[in-house]
Amino acid sequence: MKSKKYRTEIHSEDNYCVISAVTEDVEDLVHTAQRLIIDGWVPLSGIAIDDNRIYQTLEKGFTNG
Repeated sequence: MKSKKYRTEIHSEDNYCVISAVTEDVEDLVHTAQRLIIDGWVPLSGIAIDDNRIYQTLEKGFTNG
């Protein structure tokens, strides 16, 4: 039996990032988000789900206040 390869797509510029994955790959999306958070990215609001894909936006380099 072949193991399934998970894939999260990362689209980013200097201070803004969108990650996405199909809903079956939610664990990989969470792992990717955690890795980005450790690298200084901050999630913006909650996730969005559309057409069997999960999306999360993150920003980097901004402070509140």
